[in-house]
Amino acid sequence: QLTTATLLSILLVSPMIRCAKAQDAAAPGAQAADTQSHGATPADAKAQESKQQESKPQDSKSPAPQWPVKDGAAGEDIPGVVAKGTPIYKWSDGHQFTEGPACAPDGTMYFTDIPNNQVLRLDPAGAQVVLKDARGPFGLFFGKDGTLYCTQGADQRIAAFDPAKCKDGACETRVICDKGPGGAPLGRVNDLVLDRTGGIWFTAPVIGRKKAGNAPDAVYYCPVEGGEAVQVVRDDKVVAPNGVHLSPDSKTLYVLPYLSLELMA
Repeated sequence: QLTTATLLSILLVSPMIRCAKAQDAAAPGAQAADTQSHGATPADAKAQESKQQESKPQDSKSPAPQWPVKDGAAGEDIPGVVAKGTPIYKWSDGHQFTEGPACAPDGTMYFTDIPNNQVLRLDPAGAQVVLKDARGPFGLFFGKDGTLYCTQGADQRIAAFDPAKCKDGACETRVICDKGPGGAPLGRVNDLVLDRTGGIWFTAPVIGRKKAGNAPDAVYYCPVEGGEAVQVVRDDKVVAPNGVHLSPDSKTLYVLPYLSLELMA
């Protein structure tokens, strides 16, 4: 039986696990991960870290690596996610409110800092700002083609851009979806996930007291071609929907309301 703490851990840690696997797969001489284990042991993690460091070319012109730094160890086993005692590493600090970790196809981790209005990329020399004026960024998710999709709470919309083409904190951003049924506003869009076809499932919780005429608590679906979003569930069926994810076959949608101790599916 899964506890709320375990579910939160899985939703938050899983993008980082995917990034770690992608980075390992890209490393010279990397071997396939053991899918039967519950996670790497501290000794395995240390050996893997040493192996990766040896395989990295040294460039005297590059900034000296500052990250990651060891910051403790996992205090419990979470089957399928992490083993007790596995080292925990800090990859960045100095931010105000981080959200939305997302793994790029090449294994690079991106995340948002909501108060600072930024989308950032993890880097051994320090987190790099990819998009400066991110319009209240919350959730991030990568498409198969490397497009980064972002919920922008300030503009009540889903936007997308290619982070590889961003320069000096500016990106060519296009709007994917900014209206609900009948052209109604979406409210404060929060988290999102893409299905196998590229369709977007996302949440939009009401923060604070509900007011007549404002957008409802809702979970939406936006077709791959964009346009108006469809309400999947709202108000009396869900309260404050936050985290959202799909099963591997894209047939089951999981929603984690932040004012509830239950996981919806």
